[in-house]
Amino acid sequence: MSTKTETPKQPWQKPEVKEPETNVVPAQDKSEEQKITEVKTVTISTENLPSVTVDKQEGLTVKLKKLKQDAVTPQYATDGSACFDITALEILKDNPNENSITYSTGLSFEIPKDHVMLVFSRSGHGFKENVRLANCVGIVDSDYRGELFVKLVKDNSVSVIQPSRGERVAQGLVLPVSQVIFTEVEELNETSRGENGLGSTGK
Repeated sequence: MSTKTETPKQPWQKPEVKEPETNVVPAQDKSEEQKITEVKTVTISTENLPSVTVDKQEGLTVKLKKLKQDAVTPQYATDGSACFDITALEILKDNPNENSITYSTGLSFEIPKDHVMLVFSRSGHGFKENVRLANCVGIVDSDYRGELFVKLVKDNSVSVIQPSRGERVAQGLVLPVSQVIFTEVEELNETSRGENGLGSTGK
């Protein structure tokens, strides 16, 4: 029986280094990876879906007192009205010399604190009949508890003012308001306008 004798390595010979085994994965066909996704348009019918009703935002609460039973609670004429209409209860004073009429409304109000009620003329009165409030704009303070009165005047005309009992004679608006604190100073800050007024900015 013969035996195989390994030849001893010489010092100058480098040891054999085995290359690590590598598992080679064949490249996949890109055409298979790149798939085109079909996008379909879907139409959803809302015919049988239940309708949704959105309630109007709750507004500011203003307490009012009817001083007479037939007084009319103010109403908004349309959903988008900024002002509520104020109705005449009766004519208190008809002054032909001033071409004015004073109306009672039979209403008193409790305006919330830090708010004010402003009373304006009705647009139709001003443009169609040349009628306006005697004081132009009425102010109802939050601590006033008396009745609201409306005085209408007609400028430069001797014709009779039209509104009568049961008709709308003014419109009102409630707004937040703050009392200011005045501070006395020696000088005010300067602006480009300065003291120019009375039409100084042009027509």
